[in-house]
Amino acid sequence: MRTPMGFLLPMNNQNTTFEKPPLSIEAQLDRLMSRGVVIQDKDIARHYLSYISYYRFCGYAIEFEGELVDGEKRYRDGTTFEQILDCYVFDRKLRLLVIDAIERIEIAIRTVIINELALKYNDAHWYLDKSLFLPKFRHDDLIQTIKKETKYKAQDGSVQDKRRERFIKHYYDKYQMPELPAVWMVTEVLPLGSWSMIFANLVDRENQKIICKRFGINYVVMESWLHALTYLRNLCAHHGKLWNRNFTLKPLVTNDYRKQLEKNSRFSAQAAILKIFLDVISPGSEWAYHLRALIKQHPMIDIKRMGLNKNWESDSFWK
Repeated sequence: MRTPMGFLLPMNNQNTTFEKPPLSIEAQLDRLMSRGVVIQDKDIARHYLSYISYYRFCGYAIEFEGELVDGEKRYRDGTTFEQILDCYVFDRKLRLLVIDAIERIEIAIRTVIINELALKYNDAHWYLDKSLFLPKFRHDDLIQTIKKETKYKAQDGSVQDKRRERFIKHYYDKYQMPELPAVWMVTEVLPLGSWSMIFANLVDRENQKIICKRFGINYVVMESWLHALTYLRNLCAHHGKLWNRNFTLKPLVTNDYRKQLEKNSRFSAQAAILKIFLDVISPGSEWAYHLRALIKQHPMIDIKRMGLNKNWESDSFWK
């Protein structure tokens, strides 16, 4: 059956009830062992499962699944708890490395956007001008988002008022017009996704070009890469798996970086985009060095699942 959202739902599952009971830590260990996982130290395994949910842990165990036996999930012979945990730890460290890069890139992108357009229009509130955006852009939604993030309706002394950033509170206390703060204040409370949408919907292509010139890429590529980075950022923020993910939101492949972006459904392409931006924003950055070091610290990780080949380090791009 096709729903209004376009998904197909199996007809025979319409009345199925979820009846799986919760498992104690001991029962979780027993189930892993019954499916072929070797647990060398149950105390250590018990500790980790007390703080990493069994469901999340098994998400990393998928890499070690073998064939079904009598309809039951089994893991490949020799699979250990420590191997699965190593995948989890590697992915966590990878997210932290990605967040480090995205923080610098996000700040740089929004800084260039606000500076270039504020100077061009000599207007600290250019974002209020609906005519600067494509007709399809829901400008009213942007304004409502800004009002929400700056706690526009907060009253003096209210809880919301006290939660305002100090510079936002200062603006509202001192100025009545324009009704919203200057763009360089707004940029501190709007997420990357909002700036990605702002860039993509600028009606004047020249505005996009002057922004892109600072990064050495064209506006079509910038739009695609900002969209991809927003998705990557959100994955990290929600602790999503990265290293072996099949990215359905694929960044545009450019001729200049065709080799590095060729497998654009894999993490390698995401990493390449991060490095391309960092090379502009932070020349001499050691981000790529830290990526190489992290992979070396976890030699059991299958880097092919990341989109990297065994000789990837010999590519001058990554040095």
